[in-house]
Amino acid sequence: MKQDEILGIEYNRTFGAILNYQKLASFLLKKKILEDNDRLIDLACGTGSLIHEIRNIHKSISLVGIDIDIEQLKIARKYNSDALFISEDLFTFSIGDYIDSQNWIAHLGFSFINRLTYDEIVKLVHNLTKNKQITCVLTEIWNYEYQLNHFQYDKWYRTKLPEGFLMTKSDKKDRSDNVIDIDFEFHINDKVQKSSYTMFRYQTDVIESIFKKAGWNFFEVESSSYRESGESHNFISIKR
Repeated sequence: MKQDEILGIEYNRTFGAILNYQKLASFLLKKKILEDNDRLIDLACGTGSLIHEIRNIHKSISLVGIDIDIEQLKIARKYNSDALFISEDLFTFSIGDYIDSQNWIAHLGFSFINRLTYDEIVKLVHNLTKNKQITCVLTEIWNYEYQLNHFQYDKWYRTKLPEGFLMTKSDKKDRSDNVIDIDFEFHINDKVQKSSYTMFRYQTDVIESIFKKAGWNFFEVESSSYRESGESHNFISIKR
């Protein structure tokens, strides 16, 4: 599954602009989630934005990015010459084919995991479990109660999106509160691209259950986010 099938090389100035990888990198280092000489694999790394921001702040962390989108990886390699980028399917990759070292931390981006079905997450976690070099997984999940009471979808995205990029919730009536259908429209070079995708709002206990069934034992949740909205998300560390 591609991180973004429609926007291709425009990812950085669209979804990438929303996610603010600089804040995420600062959050990981300030909270000491990443420290000297750690090893990080960014899953669904796209154009390598998170890896680039981590390298700007911290020079001693070993960095690997994995993504199936070859075009985005071309950009990642161009701006991150000292990191290893691998074109692989996250559901089937074997990190041991590329590196010998152990004790890698894997980052699983919020924007990727929330576009997977439940069965796809189970399949992904199953493959992460097989990759014994990965001993910790970091991810971010909706803080459901906070989102329910505070989050205004259209207002938030209007303040984040670049000119020429429109993103709205569709009007489908057969969805629960935990599923959002997104319509987006992107204007570039006098052309308009339209598409849609489904975003699943998983609660923390669902993700915890999937990992624990796969044999991961330690699950730490912190109601803290690198985003502007304080406790809008739960940041999760999962260890074997």
